[in-house]
Amino acid sequence: SYSDDPFGVDPLADPGPGEEPGGRQDQESQGGDPIREQADVWLPKRVDFSSRTLGTEEEPADENPRPAKDERIGVIPRLVVSADLPDLAAFAKDLAAASDPEAAYRKHRGGTLRLPEFYIDAARVLFEAKQDELGRRVLSNLLEFRPGDVTALRAYALWLAEFGQFEEAERVLETIGGSPRMKLLATLDLLSVRNQRGDKAAALSGWVVRLAELAELDSGPLASVALTEWNALRGMASDAAGVRREMRSLGVYETHLPVDLRVVLTSSDDSDGIRFEVEEPDGTKCSLSASPSPTGGRVTGADGVREYMIRHAVPGVYRIRCASKHPATVRAVIHTHWGRPEQTTKVATLWLENDRLRDVSEVIFEFEPAAE
Repeated sequence: SYSDDPFGVDPLADPGPGEEPGGRQDQESQGGDPIREQADVWLPKRVDFSSRTLGTEEEPADENPRPAKDERIGVIPRLVVSADLPDLAAFAKDLAAASDPEAAYRKHRGGTLRLPEFYIDAARVLFEAKQDELGRRVLSNLLEFRPGDVTALRAYALWLAEFGQFEEAERVLETIGGSPRMKLLATLDLLSVRNQRGDKAAALSGWVVRLAELAELDSGPLASVALTEWNALRGMASDAAGVRREMRSLGVYETHLPVDLRVVLTSSDDSDGIRFEVEEPDGTKCSLSASPSPTGGRVTGADGVREYMIRHAVPGVYRIRCASKHPATVRAVIHTHWGRPEQTTKVATLWLENDRLRDVSEVIFEFEPAAE
């Protein structure tokens, strides 16, 4: 019931006779996504976001309203959306002292619906406190802002990976279907997560399955980003010879190019809404519309994806920034010495909105002394 549920929004009126919104019958009629069948992911009550949800003017009254006693009339509760973010320090303190973690969360959530960033920040505190199950339940609220939408699934999975929930993130990404392009975006996310946890063999295995789709993909830039990943994995595989034979049978180009710096940014918003730039040491800003740079930096990309590579970096600081026209989760994977034995990788996950540029990371390159 709502009274026992620390996550659901308190109703202001009886929703009317029949099954509760968000029940199994309602989900099936709405074309629910596969993840909702998993027992360990909690699904909040479905909330339909209309103009009234956000507190704007009511729609005009019907000129011919039904009789007041007509039982078919349902009352839509007014929901208040709060933009306040949690006091993370206070939440962490209360959580550490609480015998009931759910009660501590309920206290800081209050009785209103929150924006996505609230649930992300609250989940971060819960995962840091080793409250993994509760953290996943709180984070699953992201699915409710776009019910049944692949972009919500990808955002949920990217944040799970950010918080170290790799197995759950992979399980979510493996459920994503749709067009070959959408499957390829999900596969790029999946391989990135597997690489982050150091499972190169699993990453390579997953790529073989998608190879035929990659070879036939219409999006050249997206295929280019994917092939860069594939060629690096191929070089690390113990059965590289067998993999190369399979690649040749499909006619896939197989050249690996090591570079000093490679940045791959993927967005849960798969429209063309990303702004991405790398400010190089001389002040040049390399972007999709200003590439290549004078020192050889190059940005390529497709909807929802950007890639920056520079083969020979110059000494100094490389500043990575991005923005999104639409609310979205972005995952930036930053590789130095890409494709070489000394390769290092850093992952940053951010929530973006309002088309405001945010700093993702800084990478500093220095001259290395010549070998004697």
